[in-house]
Amino acid sequence: MDRQEEYARKMHARLKQADMDIVKLEENAERSDVGGSSDYEEYLRELRERRQLLRDRWEEAKDQSDESWEGFLRGLDNAWDDLQRTFEKARARMR
Repeated sequence: MDRQEEYARKMHARLKQADMDIVKLEENAERSDVGGSSDYEEYLRELRERRQLLRDRWEEAKDQSDESWEGFLRGLDNAWDDLQRTFEKARARMR
């Protein structure tokens, strides 16, 4: 398996996990007293936006030449890190 294929599998799993995490946070919000909170709704909106940004960047990366692939990987990893930090903020808010 080449590096691009390996990264594609990794990114697919990351996006799937992000979708599941967002659903879980939404469900937890509905069961707790933070559901409907404007701060919490803002976190969920930001999570959805960051997830979509990651998906968009991934779609761009798939069309890149081998020469520009490495640069796109760094951008994708940064977008993933941003998404994870936002998840952590939302989870901390629910506690």
